[in-house]
Amino acid sequence: MPLITVTYSSSRAMPSLKADIAAAVTELTATILHKDPKVTAIIVKSVDAADWFAGGGSLASIDPITHWIESRITSKDCSSGHHTTITRGCAYLTKSST
Repeated sequence: MPLITVTYSSSRAMPSLKADIAAAVTELTATILHKDPKVTAIIVKSVDAADWFAGGGSLASIDPITHWIESRITSKDCSSGHHTTITRGCAYLTKSST
């Protein structure tokens, strides 16, 4: 079962943003990784830009739209019974257009 955590910061307030992110990540996980959406877990967290630092400064000072995606996918080797966990992360900074 994939467990994907998306952490984002944005000055734009959109009521459906978390649900939209979860739906998009679930769809991408099914399409790219061929994982069953029924067992894909998505955690979406909003972080205040003043609490997110990059390069020694707060992101609030540059007003970006920022996100970090971390995925953990565990698979079991049926022959040995061992579990393998793969963790990947990526971050993007985009200047806000507002």
